[in-house]
Amino acid sequence: MAPAGAAKPKVSIWHGTSDFVVDPGTSAELVEQWTAVHGASASGSETVDGATRETWSVGGDVVVENWTIPGMGHAAPVDPASGCGSTGSYISDVGVCSARLAATFFGLDGAAGP
Repeated sequence: MAPAGAAKPKVSIWHGTSDFVVDPGTSAELVEQWTAVHGASASGSETVDGATRETWSVGGDVVVENWTIPGMGHAAPVDPASGCGSTGSYISDVGVCSARLAATFFGLDGAAGP
């Protein structure tokens, strides 16, 4: 665990419900670990492009998000129809642009949240 007062990283977790390589329950364990590190509380759930996004916050700031993508296996989700990526090994067209959504979550696109 980080020393008291040290900055803690935000965490974005992504998992498909049909992943047969990594048990989908692993995401629940990651959420439990990272929310404990942050002292975060559940703050919401929404559906975005067919995927479920759950969030945990500290002082109103989302610090942990968990994305669950129905029917996706062991892959990174892309949405070629919107110009977001192309399919390949371990990259699935499921209509969810994980790169854009993660960039937004981490503040790398100049916007605030998905």
